[in-house]
Amino acid sequence: MIGITDFMMELYSDEIAVWPLLDFSVRVCYEFFHIFLQAGADTIFIGDPSSSGDLISPEMFGKYSLPSIRKLTGLIGDEAAIKLLHICGNTQERIKPLRGCGIDGFSLDSVDIKTAMMLANKDFAIFGNMGTVSVMNEKTPEEIYDICLKLAEEGGLQGGYVMMPGCDLPPITPEENIDAMIHAAHANVG
Repeated sequence: MIGITDFMMELYSDEIAVWPLLDFSVRVCYEFFHIFLQAGADTIFIGDPSSSGDLISPEMFGKYSLPSIRKLTGLIGDEAAIKLLHICGNTQERIKPLRGCGIDGFSLDSVDIKTAMMLANKDFAIFGNMGTVSVMNEKTPEEIYDICLKLAEEGGLQGGYVMMPGCDLPPITPEENIDAMIHAAHANVG
């Protein structure tokens, strides 16, 4: 709505103006999700790149982002069977505060899976952690298969880890690389 740079500047220069913007953003997201839920969707995926540990401190996350996430999941309530959240970048310090905020899964892209699982403490599932460019786009299918097997082993087969890329895949990602991830996931089922 105002751009990430301008928003970050507002956090420091005009905090009073930030709160109505956050409230409006939550309401817009809810209305957007509500359209899909009314049409039969059962899962929502909240993308929150501005809450990255690469952009804001843990204190700012607790002050601005977490209340907005809680407000949005509260508005959605039981309308969605599954509520997923993705925050880009370094999100290790986001995991523990997210417990109890109403999400069912947290998609991440650069946190050790064992650490993430421990920090989530079974409050929500952990998704992703596979580099979209450095792994899915640049590795061979054989390398991707091996990386996925290792992630599945680290995430455990008792539930709580969902294998997927850590964020959006580049459009030029080779199809055989995606197939390698899928085959590794199926190799670990049952």
